[in-house]
Amino acid sequence: MEQDKVKEFQRKAKSLAPALRIGKSGLSAGVIKEVSHQLNKKGIIKIRFLRTGVEERNKKEMVDRIAESCKAFILEDIGNTITICKTAMIK
Repeated sequence: MEQDKVKEFQRKAKSLAPALRIGKSGLSAGVIKEVSHQLNKKGIIKIRFLRTGVEERNKKEMVDRIAESCKAFILEDIGNTITICKTAMIK
């Protein structure tokens, strides 16, 4: 059942535009707060990491921090874009 929901949310997310862009300044308390706000408002969001401010290993740490701080489930992590949803939506 959980996997069916994930697949459904991934299909819905294909047409979404990134809600946030994270660049050189990285993750701050304000960015985390905005991610949480967008998740509560929309349920599913895309976040784009700009190449100028993110290294691959640094991106992984940021993605993990976003998921943990916002209680989010990572639906997709493709290139410099991630798609997340509220964990409660999956269960």
